[in-house]
Amino acid sequence: MLTPVFAEFPEPPQNSYAGIQMGHYVKHADDAFIIETWFSPPVGLATAMAGWFDEHYRNMQRSGLLVAYGLVVGTSAKGRAFLSPLESVMRPSASPRRRRTWIAWAAGWRRSPPCCSTAGARRVLLNTWDHGNITSPADIARIRTLTKDPEFITLASSHPQGGNAINRDPHRGVVDESFRVHGYDNLYVCDASVFPGSVQVNPQMTVMSLARYAASPDRITRCRVGGVFNRRKRPMLVVISDIHLTDLSTAHNVHATAFDLMCKEIGTAAQAKGAVELHVVLLGDIFDLVRTDFWHRTTTPDQRPWGGDLDPETGMNRNTALIQTQFATVLAGVLATPEAKALDHER
Repeated sequence: MLTPVFAEFPEPPQNSYAGIQMGHYVKHADDAFIIETWFSPPVGLATAMAGWFDEHYRNMQRSGLLVAYGLVVGTSAKGRAFLSPLESVMRPSASPRRRRTWIAWAAGWRRSPPCCSTAGARRVLLNTWDHGNITSPADIARIRTLTKDPEFITLASSHPQGGNAINRDPHRGVVDESFRVHGYDNLYVCDASVFPGSVQVNPQMTVMSLARYAASPDRITRCRVGGVFNRRKRPMLVVISDIHLTDLSTAHNVHATAFDLMCKEIGTAAQAKGAVELHVVLLGDIFDLVRTDFWHRTTTPDQRPWGGDLDPETGMNRNTALIQTQFATVLAGVLATPEAKALDHER
């Protein structure tokens, strides 16, 4: 779970919206939270900005002086989600795990303003019901009041996990030990949704390991339908998402040999299931065109997708031809990496 924190610095402008996503972080291991920097185009920044109406407008007018931070805490292993927007995403409960989560969050909130002040910030904005404007050390005492009720605070979440828990018992889980959905002949699920609870971190490597385990030959041979292994000839659909290939300028990719291993095991799984056709769909964030230093090396703020003359309907730079050229250049850099070439070769 994450809550936004903004720090206003003196001139010159900070232009955090033109920065690199998650460029820096401060970790407090004992308190189980981290404070990370992040950037967002103006429209995204507005959704997280503190303040109501005129105050929100004034804060956005000064967004060039603000640096955005995210206070991040790993949630408890099990939680609840509500469909109604009027319901809280997170509530205090008697669960010791949830109490520890909220205690860690409150500690992070108390430490965020001093961290920002030490860096030179002249005020800190907490996105709470009454705006949480911190301008002096004396204001920090107010944070204890602000963090007593989670409904008082703007919360966000990413990397959702669970919901299709794995369990042999169809009354206790959605998929069985072979990752087949209970009650269905040929429907398999293997992603973060089969986790019985949150692992509290980015689950990418865990999902990849689980997929490798699910596709292992010895496990495939045990996949049975009605006690008899299903060998009817049929197509097989494989969906791969969130590879996040970058140009390697600011972040590493999954090693190229991983794609070779993945594709071989997909082929083994398809053969064991008697598939006559194999359809592979790359879905979601395959190429990461933002996590790169390209924008700082070759462009000025007014030339970037979220800078310059902004279109009020999209919140993006009106010079679409320039932006398309820039994204094409970044994409070319991504495709030139060994990892992207390995994925294309395996295709």
